[in-house]
Amino acid sequence: MSTAQRTDTQGGQDLCYDDNYGWDGSIIRNSYKILERKEILASRHQDIQRLEHTEGDCLTDGVQKERIKSWVIEVVNKEPGYIYKKCIWFVDPELWHINYIDRYDKHGKYWKQFEQYQAIFKGYNDQEVPYQGGSDTVDHQRIHATLGIVPDSEIGIDIPLKRFTIKNLYRYGR
Repeated sequence: MSTAQRTDTQGGQDLCYDDNYGWDGSIIRNSYKILERKEILASRHQDIQRLEHTEGDCLTDGVQKERIKSWVIEVVNKEPGYIYKKCIWFVDPELWHINYIDRYDKHGKYWKQFEQYQAIFKGYNDQEVPYQGGSDTVDHQRIHATLGIVPDSEIGIDIPLKRFTIKNLYRYGR
């Protein structure tokens, strides 16, 4: 994907490519500032079967929430003229997933709210793997929302430990 496409919307959604899973770009493209620790209600052990969407609603129904003491982080992209002036990430202190993001347009006006639903999926050898089970993005300027629910699935494959040698990590890490 070209640099110019990163901030294009995806098929009419309220998300651009950088918005996937909260942030789907290179970590070094931003500057970060920890603002505070704040108690919030966030989805952490979501039962995927409980998530559903009622036509006409802008948020997903059936979301289970827990109180957590989130990290609040201000994120500013280093690229001049980037689609967002800044974002505020609310990061789960145990899972290190982004639960919420407040996004501000180029003029600093509140634009979008993003919420992820963290579910527990079955991984390799039946290990529990926390992963995004769904998300809502609400565009407060256009009064529009994009909802997504991930179907129940298995995550992980059997990778031989010999693949994790320094030589292989160097070779495949380029």
